[in-house]
Amino acid sequence: LTAELAVLEDGRRVAQVADVALVDLQLRQQQIRQRDGVRLYLEARTQVETDRPALVHAKSGESPSDTARRLFDRCRDLLRRQDDQLTDCYGVDASITLAGDRGMRGSEYKLVIREAIAHEQAEGISVDWREPVFEAEGERVRVRATRRSSQDAGSSAIELVIAAGPDGGWRIVEEKSAGWPEK
Repeated sequence: LTAELAVLEDGRRVAQVADVALVDLQLRQQQIRQRDGVRLYLEARTQVETDRPALVHAKSGESPSDTARRLFDRCRDLLRRQDDQLTDCYGVDASITLAGDRGMRGSEYKLVIREAIAHEQAEGISVDWREPVFEAEGERVRVRATRRSSQDAGSSAIELVIAAGPDGGWRIVEEKSAGWPEK
């Protein structure tokens, strides 16, 4: 009887060890899935090869100027909050011309924006677009505004062209500006 109890007790211990090992394995697998999920989310959010979902689509009966104004307001809010989702305001094929620089595509500029926002956050710099003027050009809208930075008492001009893309989403398709002189 003692031998049988010892075997039974050993079996319970083995079962407990197996249960602990199984729970540990399940926790590790869950952590890996979560880490992979976060990685995949970040990769999808920060990729620049293709356009991410547009922040603004035209509403039924809405004029191009009104749609452009909604996108401008949304992008300006992201700029003020130093949210790197600001990059979603730009099309990957946008034509960007910065003062003193060669032109670049929107996909390249998205990387510049992310770097500039990180720098501004670290340095406590705020940037804003002010006094926008909207000029309809057919289905596109040109926006002329003033760019201000807390680091500089002056201001600089920024000119954007906003239009619908192939997916119907509205994005900035052109920019002419001083860029991000703070970085």
